[in-house]
Amino acid sequence: MFGYVRTYTEELKIRENAYYQSIYCGLCRALGKSLCKEGRLSLSYDMVFLAIIRYRLEEKTPEIGQHRCPVPPFRKKPMAETDGVLSYCSAVSGLLTWHKLDDDVKDGKGLKKLGSELLRSAAGRMRKKAGMSDLDTALTAELEKLSELEKSGEGTPDSLAETSGQMLASVFAYGLDGEKKRIAYEIGRHIGRWIYFADAVDDLEKDMKKGRFNPFSDGIDVGMCRNAMLLELQAASCACDLLPSDGDMLCALTDNILRLGMPKKADELLKKHEQAGKAD
Repeated sequence: MFGYVRTYTEELKIRENAYYQSIYCGLCRALGKSLCKEGRLSLSYDMVFLAIIRYRLEEKTPEIGQHRCPVPPFRKKPMAETDGVLSYCSAVSGLLTWHKLDDDVKDGKGLKKLGSELLRSAAGRMRKKAGMSDLDTALTAELEKLSELEKSGEGTPDSLAETSGQMLASVFAYGLDGEKKRIAYEIGRHIGRWIYFADAVDDLEKDMKKGRFNPFSDGIDVGMCRNAMLLELQAASCACDLLPSDGDMLCALTDNILRLGMPKKADELLKKHEQAGKAD
């Protein structure tokens, strides 16, 4: 994951931000308990969003306790207790981290490739401890499909984003049944598509300098890309409207992320390309 799925903190109430931070810190703690100490390094905002959605799907709320943070360890702070939701998100984080490093090894060169190989070896322990071989197999298949589309040059930005969407749809819907599975699948699919666009926009300049594949290498229409990303968020929001809701803070966090945080992040990523276009 890439850390693009985050809140717009300035618009959160103090208690909502504190609640979000307790889930974030609780996931960090769960990564250390469920995987290994190094597993904490795979912590991302994207996985916190997954936890929020899974809590809502399972109609649960995290239990908040007081625990010490490794950095610094002097004072206890509020953290969500490790439960089924955070354990699942920890396992997913371990799987995705391994696949990300595996992809970096395949595409990297020189020192970067060597570094990724060393980290991938360590991440292999997280992958093994995460289990869920069926989900791991599904992720592998989608990533291989994405790699083939990118190498062939036949994939359009939309088809490439759809492959990414299918991968994250599998993550969000894993282990669920019926209507909840369908809702989770749609949320994951549209979030996955949005992340693909965001990552491609973010890496465009770097990819072009290094001669790597990027779906926007032939030019990026900033307006069309912004509209496409907003449509993905609108679709994800519509799916989230079908989730069990009682007006609690999990709902407030979901709305803040989808309606404010992610659009703000998209604007930040697109702004530099918009300015470059005006300069030209």
